Amino acid sequence: MSERKIDPAERRILRLRAHADENPTARATWELAAAAYGSRPRNEATMPTGFDPSAVLLFEGMVEAAFLAAVCDGIFDDKERELFSRLVVFLGAGAIPKSLVFKLVAELEDLLARDGFAERVKAVCEKVHRPEYGKELLRVAILLAMASDDVSAREREILDEIARGLPVPSGVLDVLIEEVRAAVG
Repeated sequence: MSERKIDPAERRILRLRAHADENPTARATWELAAAAYGSRPRNEATMPTGFDPSAVLLFEGMVEAAFLAAVCDGIFDDKERELFSRLVVFLGAGAIPKSLVFKLVAELEDLLARDGFAERVKAVCEKVHRPEYGKELLRVAILLAMASDDVSAREREILDEIARGLPVPSGVLDVLIEEVRAAVG
């Protein structure tokens, strides 16, 4: 019986899951933000009790930061789309169906075409107000940047721009890149 070959993208998601299991705070941040996003009112309905709009903004920021890291080199191929989709579904812990991910990608592509990278980076950064959330957002973006191999020069530029706009300490991006690199191999 032959073993099923695991592609590098799938291996990275599996390693991210293991990393998340070892870091419950990170996983809780992702899951709570995704759950809020998944339960947000779709129309002018009254906000449900306990609904946290800042968690929705955090999830949107995480997803858009990952998207910007994935597309900044001008290539968003099927491999990156699949990893992006799987990452969003994973981060959502079941709260975000794959069909919604495709809609999100279309919306993000439209926003990027309309506003450009600088404005989208600014919009991402405005959604994050706590250092620990900024770090999680960067970890997610770094993972997508590493989808093809490692962080390219252009991906690093975008990650630097995002990091400068977040409430995180100077130099934290280098530390997080090494953490993610070690976690996903």
